[in-house]
Amino acid sequence: MVMRLRWLVVLALLGSATLAWLALTPSAALREGPLIVFVPPHEGILGIAARLGEADVVRSRLAFLATAVVRGVLVARQGVTARPEDEVRRMSSAELAGFARPPGPISQNIQHFGQTSDARWCWALVLVLLTVEVAARRKRIAAVGESRARPERSRGADAA
Repeated sequence: MVMRLRWLVVLALLGSATLAWLALTPSAALREGPLIVFVPPHEGILGIAARLGEADVVRSRLAFLATAVVRGVLVARQGVTARPEDEVRRMSSAELAGFARPPGPISQNIQHFGQTSDARWCWALVLVLLTVEVAARRKRIAAVGESRARPERSRGADAA
């Protein structure tokens, strides 16, 4: 039983060493010079690993993911957040009460009547423009349909 555990430990160490070598040594593309890889916002760690692997920036996507996991574990053990500005702000009840304000007065007239504006004229203009567009499209569709119905007439006009 102890011998099997030794081999398991040896295999785990070899695997870790291989991942460390893959993660820490630069790829051939990086040896040639710096690379720029576009990573869209909110891609996620798997998407970032895929993009870096396609661009030949990292030797192994698995090694990149392993380094990200190790970094996350180390940051979590410290108890300090990596980006404190992204965390929810904690405050006491007294500080929270400082943001409160009393409600506004309630008036007797609850109904709010609409006031005059140019909105009706704008909508009338939109309807007129839509009517003009529909008429223009109908004329164009009718002209195309007529030319398809009488192809010999349109060919004769093209020849002239």
